[in-house]
Amino acid sequence: MCVLSPPSFRPPSGGAFLYHLATVDTARTLVADGLPLAEELIFRSAAHLVEDLAHVSAMDEMAVVRVRRRLIQPWLTEDRQDGRPCYVLGPVPS
Repeated sequence: MCVLSPPSFRPPSGGAFLYHLATVDTARTLVADGLPLAEELIFRSAAHLVEDLAHVSAMDEMAVVRVRRRLIQPWLTEDRQDGRPCYVLGPVPS
């Protein structure tokens, strides 16, 4: 898991990674402490993250958390937000 700068983000080919847009402080906390399953974080594919970044006005205060999809796959649920596909990170349903 790592933190990326929104202005320099370029979508890679393939779907090995998922991305979460957060404030710089939140992104650093997630990388340092790990991803909390109780908060239901929204992750997007690279292509859909680019659409999110187009609507962010304060890019200097934002960061992108990149995570390998296979590492969090068991805790992801497919969803839609703003009419676009996303993944919600949360506890595994029992």
